[in-house]
Amino acid sequence: MNLPRLKRLLDHCRQRPGLKHFDFNVIAKSHPCGTAGCLLGEMAYCWPDRFKLVMACSTVPIGALVPIGTDHATIRHYKWETVVERAIRLAAAWFEIDYLDARWLFMPNETYRTHPNLPDSNLKTDSTLEDVLLNLESYIKRHDPAKSPRS
Repeated sequence: MNLPRLKRLLDHCRQRPGLKHFDFNVIAKSHPCGTAGCLLGEMAYCWPDRFKLVMACSTVPIGALVPIGTDHATIRHYKWETVVERAIRLAAAWFEIDYLDARWLFMPNETYRTHPNLPDSNLKTDSTLEDVLLNLESYIKRHDPAKSPRS
């Protein structure tokens, strides 16, 4: 697990004023990710030398999070679900966490089965930015060896 990267994303999102209109239910024309409720898209702003958002999806215009240098000619034709799944897998690899942890961190838990090894996520489709950041912060604290009791 790459805790420094998770902490950097948390700090970045706490300081980014553009996230004030956060809403999982809104497809936002003003945010290149396509939704006003996704911290995955913020990876492109937090690590602009590694990731970018490109318009994708044949059914709903949405930004696809891709590594810099990706040939994205075919991404325009991805279905929405494919764009989201690829972003979750990319985040899991970048943060060195498993796929279910990435879903637990970044998606409303109403969209998938609860994670078997983590407490229920507080994320719902009506979660606020603060809810999502608190969820990320609790995950970091739960896995940070510096925060664990000394033996």
